[in-house]
Amino acid sequence: MFFTQSSVVAVTGTIRGRIWWADPMNVVRDSGELTVLYLGPGARCQMPDRIAELSPLQRHSPATWALQAGDWALVEQPWHSTHVLTFMYPHKYFAIRMFFAERDWRHLCWYVNFQRPYVRTAIGFEALDLALDIVMPAHDINARIVKDEEQYLAGVEQGGISSEDAAAVALARSELVDLNTLPLEPFVSDWCSWRPPEGWAAQIVPPHDGTIGDGSPRVA
Repeated sequence: MFFTQSSVVAVTGTIRGRIWWADPMNVVRDSGELTVLYLGPGARCQMPDRIAELSPLQRHSPATWALQAGDWALVEQPWHSTHVLTFMYPHKYFAIRMFFAERDWRHLCWYVNFQRPYVRTAIGFEALDLALDIVMPAHDINARIVKDEEQYLAGVEQGGISSEDAAAVALARSELVDLNTLPLEPFVSDWCSWRPPEGWAAQIVPPHDGTIGDGSPRVA
């Protein structure tokens, strides 16, 4: 089942079968080889209340793994400041993102988000974020900044990230050594001029019961 262009889906991350966060995005393209999604200012994202209470810096702390124990409630947090195109590929332990400035759509950076390979769900895609990221400025794709590695390593040590996932992330990092030669979108086409058409639906997470259906997607 593929989602139609402009429809709103949720990219979720689940812990023990329960949704930990959900980001609503419009579908730009969806096929068996590539899924492209758009997140824009005003999108009504959902995150656990215990994370929402933290400062932006604290949300990326190694201590956050302990917050996944027990129960939580999802609260809405609006997205702001940037437009984001997300490119997801079957069986890959990463997605590529392009960030643009809210007002003038200036390309700010490329962004590698390490995550579990996506699984399709009734409301979108399950792809648990594994904390580790690589950021490259738009003007120099080879100037890399590794982001949240301390949080990632704490997740491996504390069991929030499995040894299987850690091995797959290591393999994915070796695949991403030279993005200029990576035969994937957005590197083989020009996406800097893309804009969302007028009249696309507001980005609100589709209704859900806090779970991902039958639990078939892989969860922590």
